[in-house]
Amino acid sequence: MLKPPGLLFLGFAAALLAALHAGAFAAFFHFEAGFFLAALLLWQATGILGVSVGYHRLLNHRSFECPRPIKWVLLFLAGLAGQLGPIRWVRVHRFHHAHSDTDLDPHTPRRGFWFAHLAWLFQAGRRGNEPALQEPPADLLADPDCRFFERAYPFLFYGSLAAIGWGWGWAGFLWLGTFRLAVTLHSILSINSVGHVFGRRDFDLPDDSRNLRLWAAFTGGEALHNNHHAHPRSARFACRPWEPDAGWLAIRSLAALGLAWNVRYYDPVTGSLAILRPRPQSIPLPSPAGT
Repeated sequence: MLKPPGLLFLGFAAALLAALHAGAFAAFFHFEAGFFLAALLLWQATGILGVSVGYHRLLNHRSFECPRPIKWVLLFLAGLAGQLGPIRWVRVHRFHHAHSDTDLDPHTPRRGFWFAHLAWLFQAGRRGNEPALQEPPADLLADPDCRFFERAYPFLFYGSLAAIGWGWGWAGFLWLGTFRLAVTLHSILSINSVGHVFGRRDFDLPDDSRNLRLWAAFTGGEALHNNHHAHPRSARFACRPWEPDAGWLAIRSLAALGLAWNVRYYDPVTGSLAILRPRPQSIPLPSPAGT
């Protein structure tokens, strides 16, 4: 059982968030174009490939399968994004899908926009009262790769920040560390807040999820949130050709190279899920996993 964090942890998290935003602001007093562009590239790599493709579509929804080395790369990149380990991330996200925009939703904007965006992270006591949020997902707990990256997360995350500071100095730490992490954090949290308040509702669902096509171009397709809630098992969040979904393009590219298979995607023509690149016969079946 994963215990809810205590007051000491919450105080540390608050101090860390304050330092993160102070560092992101300070970065502009040490501007270097190379660091700025590298920070944006690292944001996209860790946020799209790591969190969106790795944590979200691969682990949480089991939208596709891939070889272990590809999975390790995705989980490594996600670990650099500052979103905690895969087991904790998936545990909260599956609970969100099961109770979206109800009283049990960990981050519904119905309790306030800023609650959904940031304050929910400090609701440890409330989340700790939900048994499903205390128990880790059984399929991930049985996965040795997920267990490893869950344990390794603090060393991976803080070690990467130390390495950035050591290798690229103060300006590099501010841009590649604090600025990049602040942008990553708010772009991901915006799906909880903005993605349930503003935008189009192309599918009539009980929850408040919405599509923001412009923001989807910067979040790897994650801002096509109404599409995703309508078809959560789909690796493709875009339902129309003009909807930007870089996460889907990455998965399609892996599939074209033979590095992803059993890719589930929503086909708007049939209105159902289809399979791209069925499993190669030489690859053994995995143990059953939840959605």
